[in-house]
Amino acid sequence: MSARRGLTALAISLLAAISIAVPAVAFAAAPTVGAPVEVQIWPQDGQTIVISSVELPASTKLPVIVRIPVVPGAKVEWAGEIVGTDASSDIARDYKLVDGVGGQYAEFYLTTSHRGQLDTVASTMTVSGTTLSSEVNWVQSIASPSTTFSVRLPATASEVSIKPAPEGEPADNGQGELLYSLPSKTLAAGEKALVTLSYNTVPAPASDPASKSANTIAIVLGVALVVAIVVLVVAMRRRAS
Repeated sequence: MSARRGLTALAISLLAAISIAVPAVAFAAAPTVGAPVEVQIWPQDGQTIVISSVELPASTKLPVIVRIPVVPGAKVEWAGEIVGTDASSDIARDYKLVDGVGGQYAEFYLTTSHRGQLDTVASTMTVSGTTLSSEVNWVQSIASPSTTFSVRLPATASEVSIKPAPEGEPADNGQGELLYSLPSKTLAAGEKALVTLSYNTVPAPASDPASKSANTIAIVLGVALVVAIVVLVVAMRRRAS
């Protein structure tokens, strides 16, 4: 190798080192930003999936470091930035698990998107006949302004039981699933929240239209009979007066 070629290669190596080192320094100096945490519990293939995410205001200057609690004993499957509606455009990020208050949290950088997400497998569901059940013991290992829980179930699920009780009727996500929203909580660092759920995998029997019609007719006839009796009593009183 000639001296000129050797110097060029050295210069390229130095530039590459600088290009790597500068972002690393910038990232190391990035602020840690707290944000509300959204927790979605999703039974899938006999496992309890817990998807936790934070969304920062659009005005937040990137890069930043976000911290998301991890359910005790859960296995982290993916961490990264949610870029759009297509999962293929999401950006996986390296993360580290840090001991927080009463549990662990995952810490990673957001450099492109203002939404960070953590996908974990919390536990294996309990099976009893056609009924599946599970519980998630959430630990707020890092302080957050608020924590919102929701449970995602197949639309065919019947005999659904969720505690704490969901707020209102479930929302249809358009993918054959129902999303049950639970009350939002403000949890102090180290505080715990238990979510339990169970449902039957056998869909509820469809109601019989003929039976509905019969019930409707019976109600109408009953009301008509009551009205007729009232009219008859009034008429008899008038005659007696």
